[in-house]
Amino acid sequence: MKGKTITKRPLPKESGNSTRQETFCLSKSKKNRQEWEKVEDYSLEWNSPYAQTIFRIVREFDFYKKRGVWR
Repeated sequence: MKGKTITKRPLPKESGNSTRQETFCLSKSKKNRQEWEKVEDYSLEWNSPYAQTIFRIVREFDFYKKRGVWR
């Protein structure tokens, strides 16, 4: 499907390195333009990259949802 591709692949393991990262690709489309603009706004407000901003939004959403603030 055009505009809905998410690719996730692990990075190669390095010997002696205990941390392992994964990469993913997130596509922007016309359907989610407004949401992407919100991510860009928060990214500028928090002075953080897009990936870090997205994960912070998810963490905060989860925090409020578990406390019953978000239904």
